[in-house]
Amino acid sequence: APSAERAIDRAIALGQIPTDLPFVPREAVAAVTASYASHDAALSGIDAQLRQVYRAQASSPSGILAHIDTPGCFRCHDDNHTTPEGAALGQDCESCHEVS
Repeated sequence: APSAERAIDRAIALGQIPTDLPFVPREAVAAVTASYASHDAALSGIDAQLRQVYRAQASSPSGILAHIDTPGCFRCHDDNHTTPEGAALGQDCESCHEVS
């Protein structure tokens, strides 16, 4: 079975997960790797977790809509944005994805 990261990357590549949601790979992996009591609980829990994350972002001052007309990963991974610790968010795909 593929890792959660690879499964999410594949779903994104197939268009099954929208790419215009900020940090969707990270949020989707967090949702699918959480513990659930059953398959049905997992399906509803993943849905609920993602809806909660993006509802909270949509109501934040910057909001999700600010991210729609931007160049995907490179809206943040442009060597100009930094982590809270001050490190630049580089353009290396392997910082977020397993590349084989």
